[in-house]
Amino acid sequence: MFGNAMNHKAWHSITNTPGESCIELNRLWIDDRLKTNTETWLLSRSFKILRERGFELVQSFADGRLGVGTTYQAANFSYYGFSKTLFQKHVETGEIYHNTQFTNTANPRGMIWRNVLHAEGVLQTFEVRTYRYLYPLCKRAKKNIKLKELPYPKERVGEQLIADYVPPLAQIARAAALANALKQCENRDILYDYLIKLTGNEKEANRTIKEQQKNKWVEKLCA
Repeated sequence: MFGNAMNHKAWHSITNTPGESCIELNRLWIDDRLKTNTETWLLSRSFKILRERGFELVQSFADGRLGVGTTYQAANFSYYGFSKTLFQKHVETGEIYHNTQFTNTANPRGMIWRNVLHAEGVLQTFEVRTYRYLYPLCKRAKKNIKLKELPYPKERVGEQLIADYVPPLAQIARAAALANALKQCENRDILYDYLIKLTGNEKEANRTIKEQQKNKWVEKLCA
């Protein structure tokens, strides 16, 4: 499945190729019953169709929990480093949350109850590497890439536990401010007590919450 990048505006930091000529390989799944090299066979024919439709650059990411992108390496993608992504795992249910769900102020109710999980101490934080691969569909696209090409990674790191992880104070304070604006008194109190624990005193907790009340989403709810 090919589609838009999560952040379409980010193409300019990756390449001089216009964003409308770039596309992302969002999903690749092959049934194990199919023969070896099916992945590269499918990608090769997909790239031919993309060229015919005017695309010049393909981007894809390998999830470090599953590997380092061996399929992309076999298909002659170029490698351009990795970023680190935080995940939160509920220790009782086993459910896993992407860390952006804890910072997305545009979804206030979701942000509040997820940060309450931090306050209740039921989350385990781990880090995953996300490996970036690019495949230019023409010589011009290859020259337009701004990033430095790197040797293929070989070592599978997987999930890296962060045992002493503490969420940002501003994140917890914003969740508390949102809970207050939505009149979620119980959640507000839980987050407020947690913020006092993190800051060490009520004065600092109140100051941090007051700062986050200036957030546009919090102001919108208060209005």
